[in-house]
Amino acid sequence: MPFFNLVFWSAFAVLVALSLPQKAHAEAVMKKVCHEVNGKQVCKNVKVHKQVEGTKVPQKAPVQPKQKK
Repeated sequence: MPFFNLVFWSAFAVLVALSLPQKAHAEAVMKKVCHEVNGKQVCKNVKVHKQVEGTKVPQKAPVQPKQKK
């Protein structure tokens, strides 16, 4: 009976973990970027991730340096 409980609850935990939505995956688009190096054209494929719309992160206020007394 203890072995059955171990197998059952392990399988149950795996099923629950696999059924949760996977939100960590980010969609990327491949873009070809070309530039010249020593008279030769060099091209690379780079991933460009989609920008997420939402509220912008506020800029930090500039920190004033402490003056010695």
